[in-house]
Amino acid sequence: SPSDNSDDSESDESCSMSEEESDEEIKACMADIMYICCQRPDKRRDMLENSSQRLINCICSCAKNVLTFEIPINYHEKDALEKHKDVLRQLSDPNKSTLEKKEIIVQNGGGFLLSLIPTVVGAIAAMLQ
Repeated sequence: SPSDNSDDSESDESCSMSEEESDEEIKACMADIMYICCQRPDKRRDMLENSSQRLINCICSCAKNVLTFEIPINYHEKDALEKHKDVLRQLSDPNKSTLEKKEIIVQNGGGFLLSLIPTVVGAIAAMLQ
């Protein structure tokens, strides 16, 4: 299971990676994130509660990349993400710790992932071609 490797020892540190590290981490985490997205809401919440710091950092990087237009989005994707803009901004906030960001993700039940992930997957697929 992708969420079994929880690492609470570093969970109070803020998400900070270089752009290259971020891109590689996102690629490495996408299978886990997509697996979580395919689960029922209650199972998704449990998996997010037990997720690793690496996975939380990847989700935060995805949110930041969408907000900073590093990942291009079309009108329909923008419309779908619009209602989650506050969550995306909170996850992109460098002043929030990873633990705080994890709480935000769990509190929102990962529902915003269903809008965020297809956008990110499309961009990664384009990068790999």
